[in-house]
Parts: sequence; structure tokens; C-alpha cells
Amino acid sequence: MINVLLLSAGTNACYHCARILKTHFAEKFRLIGADINAPYLVGTTQFLDGFHQVPLSSDTRYYETILEICRKENIRWLLPSFDLDQTLFHSDNEDLNRGG
Repeated sequence: MINVLLLSAGTNACYHCARILKTHFAEKFRLIGADINAPYLVGTTQFLDGFHQVPLSSDTRYYETILEICRKENIRWLLPSFDLDQTLFHSDNEDLNRGG
């Protein structure tokens, strides 16, 4: 099973991605969501196996919070749906690569 972290889980992109993965490939993926909103405000949670409420991406704690979630949840795939997340958590990110 592949552990996937969906950043900004409340976005339409994450909702549709989670819906497709859980509808067609549930046995292959464990989906974890991260969002600034409480879980009851994030429609995607109906398809998630876990959820973390995180600080705003502009908060200095955000980056380390996401790295800690990746370590704690043994994340193998990261889906950054916002532009800032894509610049922070790209495929050449040394912190992510060091963590596996």
C-alpha cells in the first residue's frame, strides 16, 4: 500500500483525486489529507484514511509540520495542489529525499 499526502486537501483537485483513488484503487492507496481547515469543513475527508489540520502555508511552522507528517505517516507520494506547495515540496527537495 502506498501512503499519499494530499496538501490543501479541501481543494477541488484533491477532492477529485481522492475520490478516483478510493473508488477505483482503494486497496493500493492510503490517503492522508492536510489542510488549514478543520476536517468537518473539508469534503475530501470522506475519502481519506487520515487527516491533519496544519498552519497556513505562510506560517513559519508550515514546512516542518508537513515534513513531520511525512515522517509520521510514512508518506511515499506527496500531492501539492497549490503553487507555493509545489515550490516547497518539489521532487528535488533534499529534506523529502533524505526522509525517503
